[in-house]
Amino acid sequence: MGRRRRNAAPREACPDCGTVCGRHSKGFRRMRHLTSDGPCLLKVFWSKFYCSLCGKHFTVTQSAKGDRMPLYSRYTTSIMSAVRMLRNAGLSYDKIGHRLKVPITTVADLVNR
Repeated sequence: MGRRRRNAAPREACPDCGTVCGRHSKGFRRMRHLTSDGPCLLKVFWSKFYCSLCGKHFTVTQSAKGDRMPLYSRYTTSIMSAVRMLRNAGLSYDKIGHRLKVPITTVADLVNR
């Protein structure tokens, strides 16, 4: 049996034409998450692919993560729901931001969604 490379380039089918494509590059984003120990910072990695037939770049959606990690968001749903819950409890934006280590303007944005 052949030895598998540790960081082997994954292959995915193009969502438009179905051609199997190799990885073009990698990327990551940082997300804030709320655990039982308090707020933490997650580093989420993904692969970018390029279809030579269509000429399009694409990424595979992170559906395995479920609804906890909304696309393009910097906060998991646990942070979003905690902000709303604390706001409904009567805490000010300043206190919520300090407790969750989130900027005050972000707290206001998350409450108003």
